[in-house]
Amino acid sequence: MPKLTQNFTTDFDALTAGLAPDYAGEPYAFSRFGDGEASIMQGVGHRAKSDHWEFRNSAEIPLLLMAGLRDAALYSSPGYHIGVIAEDRSAQQHEFLLSLARRTPLERITYAGIFIFSNFKRWQEKNISHCCVVSSHATADIRVPPHPTAPTWFTSLNSIVAKMQAEQRPILLAAGPWACVLVHRYWADTPPARRQVVIDVGSAIELSMSKRRTRRYHNPRHPNADWVPAWKADAESLPAEEASDAFFSFE
Repeated sequence: MPKLTQNFTTDFDALTAGLAPDYAGEPYAFSRFGDGEASIMQGVGHRAKSDHWEFRNSAEIPLLLMAGLRDAALYSSPGYHIGVIAEDRSAQQHEFLLSLARRTPLERITYAGIFIFSNFKRWQEKNISHCCVVSSHATADIRVPPHPTAPTWFTSLNSIVAKMQAEQRPILLAAGPWACVLVHRYWADTPPARRQVVIDVGSAIELSMSKRRTRRYHNPRHPNADWVPAWKADAESLPAEEASDAFFSFE
C-alpha cells in the first residue's frame, strides 16, 4: 500500500508499484484533482486549452459532475489516495483541495501531476500492456464519453463503473474530471476482495494512445519535461503555462 511523503520522485515509485505484472500487494486507488477539478467544484468555470472543453460559469457545470467531484474529494477510506495541484502551480486551489481532503491523512495525499513533468520520462518506461484503460480513445478497453458535458455521461456512468468492477487487471483512467468520480465510485462500491489497483493517470497516457504531443511536457526538449513541482511554493521559477491535466481524446 503506498505511503506518500509529498516527494515527487518517491511518490511516483510508490503509486506505480501496483502496475508491475508481478505485483502481489494490496490494491489501492488514486484520484487526481487538478486545476480543472478545483474550478468545477468552486463553480467558477474552466477552459482546458489542449482538450477544447469549457465551462464558462456555474450554470454550465453539470450538478452530477460538481457533486461527484466533491464526494470524491471528501471521501476517505483505507487504500484511497488523492492527488492535488501543487502550491507553486496554484496556491489558492492547493489550499482549497487540501481543505476538502482534510479527512484523508497526508500519507495518502500527493501531487496531482505526479505522472507528468520530470516524471513523464519514467512513466513512459512503465509496462502497462496488461492494464485495463478507461478512456474515450478508440483503443481503450472501456470507452467513456469524449467530453465532460456529454449527456451520455448521465446515462452511462453506472455501466462504466460496472465494467470496471468486472475487471481483474489494474485499471488506468484518462477520463478528465469524471475520472475522479469513477475512481471514487469504484472504490466505494466494490467489495474489498474484488478491488484492483485503480489509478487516474490522465494525460500521461495520451501520447502512447494517440501518438500525438498535446502537452508541453510531451516534448523532451521543453523545460516542462524536466520541471519538478514543489509541494509548497518557493522562489523558484514556475513552469510554462500548461493545459489542464485532464485528458480527453477527441480524435
